[in-house]
Amino acid sequence: MISNPTTTKTTELPTSVQPTSGDTVKIRQAKENYKAVSVKVAALQTEIAQLEQQMDKVDKESIQMQDDVIDYWLNYVENKNKMPSLDTIQNRVKALQVAVVTAKTAEEKNKR
Repeated sequence: MISNPTTTKTTELPTSVQPTSGDTVKIRQAKENYKAVSVKVAALQTEIAQLEQQMDKVDKESIQMQDDVIDYWLNYVENKNKMPSLDTIQNRVKALQVAVVTAKTAEEKNKR
């Protein structure tokens, strides 16, 4: 119904404009669907925020791991340059073997 302010007469809306009981049900269902979707959207936004926090944490851990790997290799290269060569180590081993044989020989001579 529409009230006309200039007259006291009330006019009925044509039936094509009047909401039917089916329309009312559809409107109510649409409102409920909207509320349900709103709840789902809020839940998804919360989940997205949590995932973003986890991604930030993983990014920080990844950066730390990369830093650790770089430090490891820098230390390896630095220490590798300080290590004696294989030839030097083999020569030291041979010298120690000779010293041991010499010491045993001297010990055996002293026993006689």
